[in-house]
Amino acid sequence: YGAAVGHCRLYRVRGSSLSPLTRDETLYEELLQHGQPALEWHRDVLTRALGAGGARPWQIIAVPQEPGAAHLLCTGAVHGCLPPERLAAWTLEALAEPDLSVAVRHLWQRGHDWLAQEARPARTSVHEYQRRAALVLMREPLVAKIRYLNTDLD
Repeated sequence: YGAAVGHCRLYRVRGSSLSPLTRDETLYEELLQHGQPALEWHRDVLTRALGAGGARPWQIIAVPQEPGAAHLLCTGAVHGCLPPERLAAWTLEALAEPDLSVAVRHLWQRGHDWLAQEARPARTSVHEYQRRAALVLMREPLVAKIRYLNTDLD
């Protein structure tokens, strides 16, 4: 199973593509889902969050095991400011590394460097990325490595 809440997103990495398995739980996404106009500031209004009450504060989905499959769980500071095609390419590049600790550090650093050097002014600054970017890379059989606040967690 996989779970996500708020600005976190869970992706499946298959072949050369990165497919979202969950969506942001923001006012922006809810408005779009109901065919209503959404403004940029709606992206920052969470409709679900841990500790906010409610019967089910997170999305839980069944994630079938697939030999050789990989998954990426990341915060909005990652998927919200990095172009999807770059995030996909960098994730695939990172997963080529046999050591997931090295892979997740590499992926985090690629996003940081892109924001620092190549990005136009974005919603998330380099400083915000350093403070809020979290990544979890997972492989089948389940092995996960986490990069949070520029620190490795096991």
